[in-house]
Amino acid sequence: MKRVIFIVAVVMAGKAAFAQLSFGAKAGLNIASVWGVIETRPHVFSIPGPVSPVAGAALGGFVRYDFKEIYWLGVQLDLLFSMQGGRDVSYWQMGEQYTIRTLRQNYINMPVVLDFKFFRKIPLSFLIGYQSGECVFRYADGERIKRTEGSIFNNWDNSYVLGFRYVFSERLTAELRIINSSTPSIVIDETWVLRGNTPVSEDYVYKSIGAQNLTGQLTVGWTF
Repeated sequence: MKRVIFIVAVVMAGKAAFAQLSFGAKAGLNIASVWGVIETRPHVFSIPGPVSPVAGAALGGFVRYDFKEIYWLGVQLDLLFSMQGGRDVSYWQMGEQYTIRTLRQNYINMPVVLDFKFFRKIPLSFLIGYQSGECVFRYADGERIKRTEGSIFNNWDNSYVLGFRYVFSERLTAELRIINSSTPSIVIDETWVLRGNTPVSEDYVYKSIGAQNLTGQLTVGWTF
């Protein structure tokens, strides 16, 4: 009898936990750019702003858990195909400046966010989390860039995530996220010394560190 009671209790607990677990699909729009190529000279420090953005799609699925005892907290894991990049991306390499007119970077991203539901009467919540991803293919001015050793392009990306979530119904939601990389997608870490155009003295010292992804993402989700 005790075994039966124990099994029933475990089953009921499992059902209660599963009721708080949900799955769904989501799709939407990215407005993406790259920024943060840093150049230094004596007494000069500049961080160029984001380059012109490109639009792309974001689509995939999610799994979500809403805590019962902590009613104001949820956690969500996504798996997304995300189209990113930028326009007129300029960078320095070996003392020469290069410009990519249109850079397309397509990632498989896995963000994990905490969902803080501070308003009990308003279905609006705040999202904060972290994202890891891998660039599965990349195009510069229409030409595919191969994943080779020694490339200036980084295939891995880690990002901070901030945003909002609005619940229209039990099944329909919308999310707005700002995703800012903590690792550069264009990796340049070199210092050279120039006098005019000749690398002979310390009159001008340039150091390029890299360009990071910056993405605004608006998606609509449907819970199954």
